[in-house]
Amino acid sequence: MTLLTDFRRSTMSHHIAWFDDDGSIPDFDEDFGIIPKPFSDLNFDRTDLISDIGSIRVTHQSQASETELNANGSNHLVSNPDPSIDYLVFSMSAYSQYEITFSIAEETTFALDVELFSSSNDITNVSSMRLRNTDTNALLASATAIGSDAAVHDELTLQAGTYWFFMEARSGFSSATAGDFSTGFSGGLRVVPAPSSLGLLALSGVLSIRRRS
Repeated sequence: MTLLTDFRRSTMSHHIAWFDDDGSIPDFDEDFGIIPKPFSDLNFDRTDLISDIGSIRVTHQSQASETELNANGSNHLVSNPDPSIDYLVFSMSAYSQYEITFSIAEETTFALDVELFSSSNDITNVSSMRLRNTDTNALLASATAIGSDAAVHDELTLQAGTYWFFMEARSGFSSATAGDFSTGFSGGLRVVPAPSSLGLLALSGVLSIRRRS
């Protein structure tokens, strides 16, 4: 497996403002994002506390190698607006993405093991996975979790070509409502050694033992 492009990233933001008793506009406003160097290991864990109004936590641990694409990402948003305040703006969001394009020069078998979760039926809180052949645009595997868990455990034999593997988790509030939302993904795609390779490894081990004896 040859790694071609890397579009992994995690972001978090909140934009909250209102008029106070003096007519001024207090606000909490921040955007933060991280994009790793291509194909490097990413280990990200950040929590933003927004006064007593809410909190955002984003985690993202991932790797990409010639034999395995693996990631674990999650978002957790807690919203606790003051019901006595008429907010001008109230939005919170978090996003984790794992997106790798790769090519293979010959037929290769992969193990696809992905688990997704989403704690809310709101369409803005969703986790998903896609595997696509970019040469033919054929969708080979997909899963989505909205207010539920979803999992894919499969073995796929892919022909020589170029492929796109994608996992994401997104969470958000767009109005001043109380809530507690979580989304996330874990797992990935790994090369299954060909039987002939396993046989050669076993034979190599036997020969090594015989030489020592």
